[in-house]
Amino acid sequence: GAVQIESEEESEEIAEFSGVVLSDADIQVLESLLRYFEKLGQQNDKDLRIETALAQRRVGDIQQRMGKLDDAETSYIKAWQLYEAVSRNLASQPSQNLHNDLIDQQVSILSALISTQASQGKFLLSMENYRKARKLIESSREYATSEQGRFQLAQLLNNVGRLAARPMLDRPLWNDRSLPAGGGPPRPPGPLGRPAGPGILLGPNSPQIRKEMELNREAITLLRELVSESPTTQGYRVALARALRDETRLLRIRGNVTEADRSMDEAIQIIEEMVQKSPENLGLQYVLAETLLAGNEATMPLAAPATPNLKSEDLNRALRAHQIADQLLSESPLEPNYLSLKAVALIRLSQFTNVLGRAKSISYLDDSVRIYQGLVDRFPDIAIYSAKLVESLMRLSRTEPNKSLEHIDRAIAIVDKQLKSKSKAGFNSLMERLKDRRSKVEAKQN
Repeated sequence: GAVQIESEEESEEIAEFSGVVLSDADIQVLESLLRYFEKLGQQNDKDLRIETALAQRRVGDIQQRMGKLDDAETSYIKAWQLYEAVSRNLASQPSQNLHNDLIDQQVSILSALISTQASQGKFLLSMENYRKARKLIESSREYATSEQGRFQLAQLLNNVGRLAARPMLDRPLWNDRSLPAGGGPPRPPGPLGRPAGPGILLGPNSPQIRKEMELNREAITLLRELVSESPTTQGYRVALARALRDETRLLRIRGNVTEADRSMDEAIQIIEEMVQKSPENLGLQYVLAETLLAGNEATMPLAAPATPNLKSEDLNRALRAHQIADQLLSESPLEPNYLSLKAVALIRLSQFTNVLGRAKSISYLDDSVRIYQGLVDRFPDIAIYSAKLVESLMRLSRTEPNKSLEHIDRAIAIVDKQLKSKSKAGFNSLMERLKDRRSKVEAKQN
């Protein structure tokens, strides 16, 4: 999961939550507030649905931070239903300002719901809510053309485009050419809502990639306009950098390396300038490190222990991202986003075997396994942590051939545990492929 900095308001929320260990007690406090609103409304015949929806949204945010994704999804749906009921009641003669505020709140909740459902592998539901949110934005011309409406749409486009890029099981895991072909793990639906076929790699000219590029271009166009109109608004610039980062990945898939490098350089420059102006902002430091690690996913298949086409610039960026992650963790040692960031940096560094040596690569992967195992233990409902743990183990199985079977067996045990949980999307086929891998490694060793 990535820290979201969509506005100054949300940047403050990051500072509020970073390093804070949330508990059921926090949820109980908010749930008591919900009961209070309900009771007050009954006694005073006053409509407190908007206040209740805001509190319900807050409950969902805390549940999501705790990794209770099913509960968070339920809370977001309840908040959405309350806003929807208020909107229906006001449909006859609503004030335009109130109508637009309600649209804004509903779209914001749907965006949170999309992220929560995607984290659970519920990609069809995520796409359904994307279409619902877009329809809401376009239901009011005044809102759709407003600064906030355009920003909400741009963020929505960014999020839905990434559904095909950062699914429950990461793209490198699907694109592992050393896994047996056929019956591969189901990919998330592309922006058209249709899943890519099993065992088929998303090629540069696939409908999913073309549609994703179309959505990405629309987001970049909107965000460039917003940055031009309000150059000091932090949220617009961060969102533009993230959209450019996504464009980098897509351009690399299409083989447009020069254009991809240009987009990545611009994304890094945008965040670098913001960090220089606000060096104390941990959220911006996080986004900078995240950006430094992005862009090369399409050229980094899981199949190889090292990737020859990585450049020295990529190594320097990975080292810097690792350093930033350590700085962030010194401030907030338990923050899951910072821990995951460090693990991603370690995985990236492990790919420079030719430069750093095999022993160092193994050490980096051991550390990433330790971090992701800790996150899986703390947040068992967040399937992406299990997927990344499996990825780290499978990289170790190649980098450390004498322990290959040991690492594969551990990966199989993790997938088996996921199959017994609620988050099963993609894991059935992955289990078959891991078992096939194990058989081949065992046969080779014998």
